[in-house]
Amino acid sequence: MNKRGCHICVFILLLSVFDGFAQKKSCKYSNLSRIFDFEINVTDKQTDSFEHIENLTVIVRNKTTHKTQKLYYSTTEVTIPFDCVGRSYVTNVNKGESVTDGDMGDIVIADLNFDGKEDLAVRSEASNAFGQLYTFYFQNKDGSFIENSDFLKIGSLEFPTVFPTNINVKTKILTFKIAINAMKKRTVKFQYNSKIDKWVKVYNVISNY
Repeated sequence: MNKRGCHICVFILLLSVFDGFAQKKSCKYSNLSRIFDFEINVTDKQTDSFEHIENLTVIVRNKTTHKTQKLYYSTTEVTIPFDCVGRSYVTNVNKGESVTDGDMGDIVIADLNFDGKEDLAVRSEASNAFGQLYTFYFQNKDGSFIENSDFLKIGSLEFPTVFPTNINVKTKILTFKIAINAMKKRTVKFQYNSKIDKWVKVYNVISNY
């Protein structure tokens, strides 16, 4: 067995001995928004079943008024990788970086409902089938963020909460690409219709990779 394999074995052994092992990590993002600074605090607790009980806190702080809001999320899924890298469609930070398995970064800032306000998406789960999944928070008129679990009604096994691969502000169209299997993918486009205040599915095609 090579040295790397030995190190992994020792790490797993230590986790099995020290039940309740906890690790804390904090990531700060000051260049993703013109209005807000963001901070993500993660507590990752290892259990004897090798699951992770992860408590995630997102701190939103107004750059001018310093008003603070805390958003909480908890999961028992396998640990989510946080590398303190964000993406912004507002300030264009890492906007053009390549995407693998739906990984847009720990946190993404974009106007997702085309109302002229910055919205927030936080990586909340890692899926073997679909890649990185996100929890979406829309900004209210008062500047606070509210979780939108029914965003486009895609929170299902068929259409998980992935981040859109393309945001077209002019046409108000969001494009999503979902892996069906190793050979095929589904591309779906939703367009916001302001007259009826609803999202309309305008494209739904299955194709080969």
